[in-house]
Amino acid sequence: MATSTIQELLDSILQAVYGIEVRGAIHDSIEQCYTDVTAGKTLAETAASLANTAASNANSKASAAQTAASAANTAAGAANTAAGKVNDAIKTAETAASNANAKATAADTAAKNADEKATLADTAAKNADTKAGLANIAAENANSAASTANASAESANDAADAANAAAKSANDAASKATSSASKADTAASNANAKATAAQNAADAANAAAGSVNSALSTLGDATKAANEAATKATTNASIAEQKANAADTAARGANTAASAANTATENANAATSAANTAANAANTAAGNANDAASSANEAARAVDGAADRADEATAAANEAAANASAQASRVETAVNSANSATNAANTAAENAKTAEGNALSATTACESATVRANNAAEDCETKTARLPEELEDMFADLGLVMVNGKLCVKVERADEEEEDDRG
Repeated sequence: MATSTIQELLDSILQAVYGIEVRGAIHDSIEQCYTDVTAGKTLAETAASLANTAASNANSKASAAQTAASAANTAAGAANTAAGKVNDAIKTAETAASNANAKATAADTAAKNADEKATLADTAAKNADTKAGLANIAAENANSAASTANASAESANDAADAANAAAKSANDAASKATSSASKADTAASNANAKATAAQNAADAANAAAGSVNSALSTLGDATKAANEAATKATTNASIAEQKANAADTAARGANTAASAANTATENANAATSAANTAANAANTAAGNANDAASSANEAARAVDGAADRADEATAAANEAAANASAQASRVETAVNSANSATNAANTAAENAKTAEGNALSATTACESATVRANNAAEDCETKTARLPEELEDMFADLGLVMVNGKLCVKVERADEEEEDDRG
């Protein structure tokens, strides 16, 4: 039978004229209603079954999503805990690195201070060495000067000895000359006395010659001899006086030379004493410079030891910083891994929540479809249950009635109230 709507069948019933047409239209209408109801019930039951299956699947997926979300939350909690531990480890590593950097800075500062002190000590040592060199040069110069002064003193002493010897010789010569002069003076005095006596005698003789000419001729030879003797005595006295003057001059020159030699000796001795004092001072300065150089060298060695210890501390601090950096790198790697795990867990949790939401939405949709299918099934059952009553009402409206499963036309007589059942 071709598919028709109920309205078309109802129109066919209303428009039918003959009984067979009316019965055919009613049969087709009932059959169509039954077919529609049965198909609707089948569709509703199928939809309800599918909805229940989808709801079951959605519940399973929701349960799995819930389980995954719980696992993801647990993993996220573990990752957060690990991240917390990693953060603590990072803080510890950063603290260690900071302490190592501080120690490295302190070691660098100590090394710089040690280098500065070493530089100062080296400078002091160089200055001390320079001063020691200058002191040694001064000592050598002083020793040379002392040697020169000693040589000069020796030369002066030799000169003084020579001058003293010369002075002694001069004094001896002067003594001899003085003695000779004294003898000459005595001889001259005697000669002068004799000359005087001779002159007196000559005067007397000349006086006597005037009176006694004859006696003059006798005494002429004696006067001549006396005059010659007086001349010789005068000449000898002059020569002796010249020698005495020369001896006095030589004695004065010798005394002057001796005084100069003594002055030179005293100056040489003073120069020797000053040179010895300068040499002692130079030796003392050299000793002090050597002591200062030794102290500077000891300070330099101490500074070198401090620098070595500072270098060791710097190396240890650098090693600690390197270890801290390596540990920080490992911690950073662990942090990155933990962050990746956390991000993956969070992503899984979000996906699980999304799946849970989708499952809940699907469950809700399935439940709504199930409710609608159940409602449709209930409506179909209700309509199916009411179908006989509605058909009776419809037949009654059409003037038909079901009698023993047969559709009959209800006829009412005017003279009596009874039914005439006609097939």
